[in-house]
Amino acid sequence: MNKLIQDLRFGLRMLAKNPGFTAVSVLTLALGIGANTAIFSVVNSVLLRPLVYHESQQLYLIQVIWLQMAKFYPLIPANLPGWRVWQKECHSFEGIAIAEGASAGLTGAGEAIQVRGVRASANLFDVLGVLPADVIVSCPEKTIVGAPASQAGSPVRSRTRPPTLLRLIVREIIFDVWTMSPLVGLHANMEALASGSMCYAARMMRFLLPILALGNIIAVAQTANQGTVQPTQTPTVNQAPRPVMAETPNTDLYYKLAPDAVVQEGVPKGEIRGPFTLPSQAYPGTQHTYWVYVPAQYDTATPASLMIYNDGQAFKAPEGDVQAPVVMDNLIYRREIPVMIAVFINPGRRTDQPEPVLNNWGDRDTNRPTEYNTLDDKYARVIVDELLPVLYKEYNISKDPERHGIGGSSSGAIAAFTVAWERPDHFRKVLSNVGSFTNLRGGHVYPDIIRKSDKKPLRVFLVDGRNDNRGLKADGTYDQTRDWFYQNVRMQQALTEKGYDVNYSWGIQRHGQKMLQTVFPEMMRWLWRDHGVSTDVHDLVERSFNTPKKKE
Repeated sequence: MNKLIQDLRFGLRMLAKNPGFTAVSVLTLALGIGANTAIFSVVNSVLLRPLVYHESQQLYLIQVIWLQMAKFYPLIPANLPGWRVWQKECHSFEGIAIAEGASAGLTGAGEAIQVRGVRASANLFDVLGVLPADVIVSCPEKTIVGAPASQAGSPVRSRTRPPTLLRLIVREIIFDVWTMSPLVGLHANMEALASGSMCYAARMMRFLLPILALGNIIAVAQTANQGTVQPTQTPTVNQAPRPVMAETPNTDLYYKLAPDAVVQEGVPKGEIRGPFTLPSQAYPGTQHTYWVYVPAQYDTATPASLMIYNDGQAFKAPEGDVQAPVVMDNLIYRREIPVMIAVFINPGRRTDQPEPVLNNWGDRDTNRPTEYNTLDDKYARVIVDELLPVLYKEYNISKDPERHGIGGSSSGAIAAFTVAWERPDHFRKVLSNVGSFTNLRGGHVYPDIIRKSDKKPLRVFLVDGRNDNRGLKADGTYDQTRDWFYQNVRMQQALTEKGYDVNYSWGIQRHGQKMLQTVFPEMMRWLWRDHGVSTDVHDLVERSFNTPKKKE
């Protein structure tokens, strides 16, 4: 003991002789102890200490992955249609709840205050195993379990602890793949079910994912003190396990790039020029970005044909599904389509809005919905009155409307048809993939318009898939006017009955351009099949590859 005391005295004397070293040592120890305490506190509260909910070990975090966006957004919010289907079809869990952080103004007797809370589904308290204190309910689904009946519809009252505000609203988004991640351990991936029907689940949610749900409910809730209260529940009856739903395969899986959509050795490559900017008079305050494809065989002395692609970025992208420049290189070289100038034009946008790209075509932040889905002549004016004059100045393009084509996908497809319908004096060939001839802005009336109108000199090729957006809502109701495949078939039938030059191909693709990987070259051949041809057996030029003219 004496020796220990002597050692302590010696140590204190040495520290007193070196105050700088002593300060650094004490500070280092303090920082180390503080850091360890902070880390342990976080680990204890997040990983070790159970949540203050009933059977908290069964609460899981549910996260969604959308394959098409996974590169940019690994985890994204889930959606209303999926959630409703998951509740109905997935039986591995006791309950599913959805919620999103929010804030709102709270009014009643006294001064209004700002409160923080969540937007959530009505079964949130069931899943968490807690009871609400006060509730105001106006919901088509149900009243929150545990809400005092006497409080329903009464003014909101603030108690000693801040309340939680809940409000349910509608939103529709469909994702392709979901991932379920519990708080600890388990991790699983599954393919999505057909038409966006996905299995999702939890009586189990440690953190509640952002999802906006159907209804109109405002509730003020409060957990009991620091502990939890298990809600009163009706005893469950033992039931036989229900069979797991069979997974539906990815119906886009086997659509691959056709040989003509792949760069071939020895085939001359055209040039992509641009981007260029086209200010719009039809839509004041907006501008269109476009690129021009000039084939290697283009000769300024010979008028070329013209092809316009709406959503141009998606048709020209080297990493995209269509590979339009490559297809045109190959087909022009083999004389299967005429020498043509092609324009890849994006929807209009303001200067403060982003340029559309493969993972964002601009539906929410450009003029695309207005330009493409509206049944009027304004977008036709962009193409005919604004774009064509610029092209005619720069290139030797035929002014024969039989040598002008326009195409697109989804809303870009109905826009292409509208341009030709409104201005057949300039465009007579239409390429349509998964065309939005639906009730986005009245496009579903086109079949009736076609039947009632005089026939126009148009040639149309339609492509769609049986797994396109089919108008099935989360509650099982069906809106025929929002069924893409059905409305495309109606278009084909109306055009056929009226005697139009129409071709079509129905596959099993979903809403996108996967099927174009396979059929786009054939669509181009069919649309341009009547380009000039020589039958002279001695015409060796006609019987050879279409090579670029040698420059003198």
